[in-house]
Amino acid sequence: MRKKKNRQKLALLLSMALVVSSIAAPSTTVSAAGVSEPTSITLNVDSQEAMYVGMSEKVKVKSVKPKNGSKKVTYESSDPEVVKVSSGGTMKALTEGEAIITVTSAANENVFKEIEVNVKNLVKNKTYNKMVIPLDKKNKTRKMSRTSKVKATYLKLSSSRKKVATVSKAGVLTGKKVGTTKITIKGKKGLVKGAKQVITLYVAKKSVETVALDKTSVTLKPGDPIKLTTSVTPNNAANVVVFTSSDEDVATVDQKGNVKAVEEGTAEITATTVDGNKKAVCVVTVSKDATNKTSEATTEKGNGGATTEKENSGATTEKENSGATTEKENSGATTEKENSGATTEKENSEATTEKENSGATTEKENSGATTEKENSGATTEKENSEATTEKESSEATTETEETTETPQDKDACVILDKEIATLNVGDMGRLTAKVTPDTILDKTVTFTSSDPSVATVNRAGSIEGISAGTAVITARILGGTKATCTVTVVEPNPDGELFEVPYVSTYYFNPKPTIYDEIVIPVYITDYEQSEYLNNDTIKTMDLLYEVDGTEYRLENLKLGDNQVTLGKLSEGIHTFTLQSVDPVTGRKSHKLYNELWVINPETYEITKEQTYEITDNDLEQYGIKKDNSTDPTDMIRTRDGLTELFRKLRDEGYRKCILPNGIYRVDGKEARDCSVTVPSNFTVDMNGSTFKLNTITENTSGLIATIEIDAVDSHLTNGILEGDRFERKELGLETGYLGEGINTVGLGAGKYCSITNMVIKNTTGHTLGAGSNTLAYKLVGDYKSCYIKDGKEVASDVCKTSELADLSKMIPHEYIRVGNAFGYKGLRGESPVIFINYYDENQEYLKTETGFQFRRTKIPDGAKYASVTFKSETEMSYNDNVYIYCRDIGEYLEVSDVDFYDTRTTAIATGGENILIENVTYTRCGNSITPAPVDLEDPAEETQDIYYRNNINYGGGTATVIDNRGFNHVFENLTNHYIMIRGGVYGGVVRNIDDPTSRIDWGKREHMRSGYGRLYNNKVSTINVTVPYEIENSTKMKVKDCTFVGKGFASTSDGTAIYENCVVTGLEGSAGVFKNCTIFPGDYFRSDLYFYDCIFKDMTGEGREVNVRILLNKRFGFYNCKFPETTCISYGNAAYFENCDFNNVYIVTPTEQTCDGLLFYKCNMNSDKDNFIHIGPYVYSENYVKIRFRDCMITHTGNNLIYLWAQPNQNSLIEFQNCKIDKTTGNISAGYRNLAETESSTSIDIRFKGCEMDKTLPATTQGNPEKVRVTYEE
Repeated sequence: MRKKKNRQKLALLLSMALVVSSIAAPSTTVSAAGVSEPTSITLNVDSQEAMYVGMSEKVKVKSVKPKNGSKKVTYESSDPEVVKVSSGGTMKALTEGEAIITVTSAANENVFKEIEVNVKNLVKNKTYNKMVIPLDKKNKTRKMSRTSKVKATYLKLSSSRKKVATVSKAGVLTGKKVGTTKITIKGKKGLVKGAKQVITLYVAKKSVETVALDKTSVTLKPGDPIKLTTSVTPNNAANVVVFTSSDEDVATVDQKGNVKAVEEGTAEITATTVDGNKKAVCVVTVSKDATNKTSEATTEKGNGGATTEKENSGATTEKENSGATTEKENSGATTEKENSGATTEKENSEATTEKENSGATTEKENSGATTEKENSGATTEKENSEATTEKESSEATTETEETTETPQDKDACVILDKEIATLNVGDMGRLTAKVTPDTILDKTVTFTSSDPSVATVNRAGSIEGISAGTAVITARILGGTKATCTVTVVEPNPDGELFEVPYVSTYYFNPKPTIYDEIVIPVYITDYEQSEYLNNDTIKTMDLLYEVDGTEYRLENLKLGDNQVTLGKLSEGIHTFTLQSVDPVTGRKSHKLYNELWVINPETYEITKEQTYEITDNDLEQYGIKKDNSTDPTDMIRTRDGLTELFRKLRDEGYRKCILPNGIYRVDGKEARDCSVTVPSNFTVDMNGSTFKLNTITENTSGLIATIEIDAVDSHLTNGILEGDRFERKELGLETGYLGEGINTVGLGAGKYCSITNMVIKNTTGHTLGAGSNTLAYKLVGDYKSCYIKDGKEVASDVCKTSELADLSKMIPHEYIRVGNAFGYKGLRGESPVIFINYYDENQEYLKTETGFQFRRTKIPDGAKYASVTFKSETEMSYNDNVYIYCRDIGEYLEVSDVDFYDTRTTAIATGGENILIENVTYTRCGNSITPAPVDLEDPAEETQDIYYRNNINYGGGTATVIDNRGFNHVFENLTNHYIMIRGGVYGGVVRNIDDPTSRIDWGKREHMRSGYGRLYNNKVSTINVTVPYEIENSTKMKVKDCTFVGKGFASTSDGTAIYENCVVTGLEGSAGVFKNCTIFPGDYFRSDLYFYDCIFKDMTGEGREVNVRILLNKRFGFYNCKFPETTCISYGNAAYFENCDFNNVYIVTPTEQTCDGLLFYKCNMNSDKDNFIHIGPYVYSENYVKIRFRDCMITHTGNNLIYLWAQPNQNSLIEFQNCKIDKTTGNISAGYRNLAETESSTSIDIRFKGCEMDKTLPATTQGNPEKVRVTYEE
């Protein structure tokens, strides 16, 4: 509910912050202790954060420049009522709305970062968390609606007084009897864990029929306050209202009816009942010459006079009279037991009701009360009448209250409620101060910490543990004594942080180098936050552990990002090497990558003439093989089986390669996955231009032409044509639905170092090419405990789940194991792909724990006989999660290169495996139905690992070229005419170095990790679409770097935010994006929530077109330090903010459909030669609201009209110039199309010039009616 109210604050605060940031930082200075003034700071959070009410998040300084710079900072919130922040950096979301958290270096105030925090409720509520159920209605229920992306299973709901009302798990409220109850909604898991929203539910006897205010009009001076109170009929209805102001620039109102005049003008204060939406209005006129006139409303106010909010000597209730039944009823109120001797459900006249007694003053109002809802005799939830709460009353001055300067009593004394306290690192505590005597007028208490590096304290007394140690918190009062509390901070159990480990991956390397090659492995390393990519951190370093054949090496202080590991020259044979990144600060390690190299000696490895057999026609005849495209059923089976037998016989005789006679070899491939033409291990089949042709399969069954043996090593199929039966089936009418999906062409097997090269593959009915797998052993695990393993001992933890011990005896012979859902569609378990594998010996004695990654293989340590697995999971896990420790061979170091695919019905490539190279492949008319894409990286899901896809061309076909569903480390580069669609289960996806204006990239949501370690950079493509949700806890922004868009720009359709940095965008459209240092030519419309920093907007079509910044209605946009060097039209915008922007020639065309935010230009340099600088439209008869403001701007206009009213702005519309220099010497200040003196019109607009340097003698036309068009000049 605070969102609209705070947008103006946010814009102005951002503007002021960015003005400061534009000042050049002073040169670095170094203190005597060797600590420098920082020139920049990097935080652990992004510039935009989403939170839910009640949640907390810690903001920390991750790094500074220079390295020896001071990391001490201060924290400040633009709106502590929305988000408060402790001096230690913990943000606490208090109410729905927006706030800016500014983090400023304590050593250099010119160095700071801002965080825009958007706080949402768990359930939607536009009535300030108040609801009403009248019992005289047939329907005595109300349904609470969850905020978008908040699942019912995430929440726990309860009612404080179930006899008044109950609440179901689905959020249905049911009124039972008259009274008030608190409905508490808590986030128990997922993205809302830790959130808490409380709704006050009033159950009344009757429905509201009318509502009235005690004043219908009032005239005030700027700064004057006044209180409005309401009454309703009948008097036993719920007097619960929401106050709003029609113009908060004129007058504001809080939810108690406290009105404050701001600046001259007129505003309507409206009270709307929560029950029935009945309305009452008070017109507030603010004038410097006001005499405080009021017009009292005559209303029925019950017996004994009007009892309004906090106004009755017998009972003060929330906006109701003595006959109303409310949350805090007095002895005169009608309660469940309606007599003068009983005021509550089970209490008599002497009893204290739910947080009050008969003399109690409600919400924050009693001369003796200091807590939120208490009186002098009542004890609240956690405080008594002597406590000072977060929103203090008259006894304590808070951050938002004004302090009256009065002489202080010399006897003033401050007392703390604690003298000793203990906190965990990162935890919050509270000190409550009491100031005596009660006659003290200035009760402002200041808090300080003796060591902020150990514990910090804010102005409200909230303390936070920063690091282990001891600090003394001191509370002081002006002119009085001080009080202290000794705080001991201890290290907590860092359960959740266990999984915040670094990351390592590889780019393509040649798995078969020679003994003469200097072997270099390209690697990517980063921290958990992916700091170098997402935060441009150039300072942080990581260590890299690598092993070669069991010998361990360590590379220290490597910059995050791309690196190289030089293994040098290795001897002939198989070598293993591992890679693992290590954070030198935390000591945490990434998962370990296990790789293999087959180092060959070219002199002995290259296939010789003697090792090559040229098959003869006699050989074919001997094995019953036909090369004449014979359709005889016996011939087709014999040809299939004969080729397999011949290849195997030649291999067994010592040949390494054969060359087939040219011909067409037609085979029966029906249900032939186990008996298709098979290339054996250590053998190459050169097809010599021949064709393997699949005979038409008419049944709905499987099929296959050829395959590489399942566990083959160094097997190859090359130089031929594989042709399916698609068009024959199509002629038979069999290409419908999913019929024939299982009729494939060729399999890569599950072996190593195998390839399919220099081939033409065409006319496939089902998925064309795929790899296999071979499951060797597996063990289902379960019986999880809420703990993790540390030094062999179980450590209790709510966020960790550790399985029972699994016997590894069947897996040890296979060396490597994997952990995950081994069968079906797989999928990650828990809340992180990171796992910990705990190994034990034959006596079940603990050996070690290693960091792993679900589905990535890991080597069984020597001596290990048993293992358990630790997952990050706040929810319970069981056998039903289908987690296995298993051994499986999947294809490794496989290659598909120089292959041309034609006319495949569905995919050309649908493969998984590890270290797969797909290179120099073309697709022509592939991916027509079923899966409409030439490439589908879906099966085997997370076992699709280390895919290197490069230098490929799509000549047409498929909705997308590549659909990438799940897996790890998929690298796409140097592609042509590709539409790449990366979906949510891909971790470590990379798209780079594509220079092709016909290509397009879609990047989908990520799960389980903060970033998914994706990188999208250095591309020149048509379009990049990014989707970044907040559905998964800890998901964060995606960044696109150094890319050029030559098509329709982008569309980021999500609640998250994509960051575009150093990009060139032609035809930009979309939503939810942040652009930094980009060059942009806008497309048709900017849709919503776009923010631009240091960007240039210009025409890049070469056609000399205007830059048209079209902004959709009712959306939000920000432009900071941007340049508009060409003619620019800002149109349709109604909620945009421009700061420090430079316009060479600009004009504004805006409709009369704006929100209260309007357009705001701050410190902009604006030049215009257009006839109308501001054109209010779009149609002459349009009647609606307009708000445009200019602050501290330099405006030069050489056209005719500064402001032209083509349409009819009403509702006290506003165009305001404040502290501006307006260089205009000719034409009109204002003009309009219609003569308002001759027409009936609702036009009502103020055109104000405050403190402006300008020619005030220029005509300012009021269209014949100065009461409707009000042009004023103020100093």
